[in-house]
Amino acid sequence: MNVLILTPDAVGGTFMEIMLTVYMQFHSFNKPVVEFHDLVLGVEEYYSPELKKMLLRSIDDPGQGYQNLNDITNLLKQADFYKVAKLTHYMSIRRQDSIKDQTAFYRYLNDNFYIISCRRNNVFEHALSWSINKITGALNVYSIDHKINSLFLLYRDGGIRIDPLSLQQSLESYKKYLKWVEDNFSVASYYIYEKDSTDIEKFILSLPIFKGQQTKVSWKDVFGITASDWNKCHYLTSDFSSLAQQYNIDQGNRIPDHGKLEKLVLENVAQFTKKYNDVKGEDWPNIDSVADYENLPQSIKNECDEFGITYFLDQLYICKNAIEGQYQMPVKKNMVPLKEKLITAISDQHKDFLSQHRENYNKASQSIQQLVSTGIINKTVPIKKQTLKDKMLMVQNIEECLEVYNIWANNNSEICQPIDIEKLTHDATNEYNKWTSSNLLVNKD
Repeated sequence: MNVLILTPDAVGGTFMEIMLTVYMQFHSFNKPVVEFHDLVLGVEEYYSPELKKMLLRSIDDPGQGYQNLNDITNLLKQADFYKVAKLTHYMSIRRQDSIKDQTAFYRYLNDNFYIISCRRNNVFEHALSWSINKITGALNVYSIDHKINSLFLLYRDGGIRIDPLSLQQSLESYKKYLKWVEDNFSVASYYIYEKDSTDIEKFILSLPIFKGQQTKVSWKDVFGITASDWNKCHYLTSDFSSLAQQYNIDQGNRIPDHGKLEKLVLENVAQFTKKYNDVKGEDWPNIDSVADYENLPQSIKNECDEFGITYFLDQLYICKNAIEGQYQMPVKKNMVPLKEKLITAISDQHKDFLSQHRENYNKASQSIQQLVSTGIINKTVPIKKQTLKDKMLMVQNIEECLEVYNIWANNNSEICQPIDIEKLTHDATNEYNKWTSSNLLVNKD
C-alpha cells in the first residue's frame, strides 16, 4: 500500500515517515517499500543493484526549476513498488502550479495513497519551532555534529529574540496548511505529535496498512530494544540542554541569579575534583580544590584536558565571570571538543541507560543506515532537536511571543486555545521528564 504524509513541517512528520518505512521492512508486502523525501521537489528513476530493479528517489535540489507535476505523476504510476511519500504544504505552494495541475495531481494522490495528516495540539510550540527554524535553517538534524552546529551557539551566546511578526506568520501558515488539507485531500488518519510521537509503534502498527499481516512485528522483535527506548537513546546521546544551561548565563536583559551561579560554582568544583580523582594516575596527587589543581604540573593539566574533565572548570569560570558581570567564555588552549564535553556532561543515570541499551541501539542504527545505503529511505531517522523546555531556555522574549499567540488564538478558536506561562511551563516540564527522568532506567526486559 502507498502512504502519503501531509505536513507543514515542524510536527514530527519526517520522523514518522522514516519510522513507518522501517516498520514496513519488518513485514511481508508483495512489493518493495521505498520512501521519498518530498514529492513536490521531484523524483528521478535509477537502477538499484541491491533490489535488481528500477526505483525512484527524491530530487532534494530541484536546481533551475521544479519538475512538472504531470511528470511526477507518470513516474509514480510506472514504479513497481510501494511508496511512502511526504507532501509539504509550503513547498507545494512555493511551486505556484496552476489550479488545473494541482487538482489533477491531488486527485491521483487521493486515489492511490493512504493519506495521513500531521498536526500539533500545542500550536504555540509549533509556531515557536518554525520561528527558530527560520533562524537556524535546520528543519531536522541527523547527527550530533549537525545538532551542535545548528543550535548550541545560540544557547551559548545568550539565546535569540523572535520577531513577533515572524511568529504570527508561522501561525497563519499553520492555519493555511489545515485549510489546504481540508480542501484537497481525503485524510484517513491523523498523526498528532504530542500523542503519537512518544508511542510511535502504537500509532504505526494500528494503521490499516498492516491489517493483512499474519503477525505484527515490533521494533523489539527485530532489534531487542523498544522503539521508544531506541529513540530516547537517539536523543540522550545528543542532549546538551544541561551543558547549554550553564553556558547560557546572559539571556538578553535578564539579571543573573547570583545565588544559583554560586551554587553552580560549588557543584562544578565538586564534580571536577571527583572526576579528577577517578581518573588520576598513581603518581598524581589528590586534590580538594581548584587551587590544588592550579598548582599541578602542566603535564598533568594537559592529561586532564585529554580526559575531558576540565569541562567542569570551564563551567566554573563561566559562572564566576557571570557573577562579576563578564559573560564571555574564557579562551583556553587544549579545549576538549564540544562533542566530547557533551559525553562528560551526560548524567550518570543516563549513562547507565545508554550503556544498558548501547548494543541494541547500535544494531538498529546500523540497520537503518543500511536502508539509506540501499535507497529504501532517503535519510536516517532524525534526532529530536529540542524539548519545549529547551526552546523556552533559548528564546529570550518567550512571554512576548506567548502574548502574540494568545491574541491570535482568541481570533482562531476553532484551531487552538490561549495558554498562560504557568501551563506552558507545566507542559514543558512534563515533556522533558518523559525524555530524561530516572524511570528510563527501568529494565523493560
